[in-house]
Amino acid sequence: MLQNQTREFEEKTGYKLTAENGRLICEGSMDLYGKNVEKLPDYLTVKGRLNLYKLKIRELPRGLKVKGSLIACRTQITELPEDLEVGGDLDISYTQISQLPENLTVKDSLDISCTNITELPGDLKVGGSLNACRTQIKKSLDSQRVKGGLYLSGTNVTELPDNLIVEGSLYLVGTPIFKLPENLTVIGDLDISGTHINEMPKSLKVGGTIYA
Repeated sequence: MLQNQTREFEEKTGYKLTAENGRLICEGSMDLYGKNVEKLPDYLTVKGRLNLYKLKIRELPRGLKVKGSLIACRTQITELPEDLEVGGDLDISYTQISQLPENLTVKDSLDISCTNITELPGDLKVGGSLNACRTQIKKSLDSQRVKGGLYLSGTNVTELPDNLIVEGSLYLVGTPIFKLPENLTVIGDLDISGTHINEMPKSLKVGGTIYA
């Protein structure tokens, strides 16, 4: 049965999979954009990047491991598996996902923009930028250092933690936030246009341009 499923997947995608220790291995990247694929095999390891952009896929398989980035933008998935492992960026923007799993670790950037997500798990770890634009989240990351940009435009975020360091740009366009935290450091640009902020803290440090 597994052999038949594997053969059918290989014929549809043109990617060769090898079986190893109960897993199916793709030795490089896998770009499935434009392919007629609605399901991925369980316990799949992709040693490069996995691109699922606009696929009619409704769920990710059990035991999925992606050594590079996982692009699931504009797919029909509604949740992420608890055992998902991603070694690069994770892009789930424009999906129907409403919740992130606990203990999720994204080694590079995370894009959840234009999803139904309303809150971020307290133990979420993001190694790069976080794009949460046009979601309904009310609170940003608990971390006091973001190792990339922090994009919160169009969210319901009302405050940020004191002593926050954003190593990229910080976008707060159109949020209900009314003041910036003390000792905020933004290495890139700061965009607070369309907010209720009318005074900058004296401790604010911005390396790029301030847009108000």
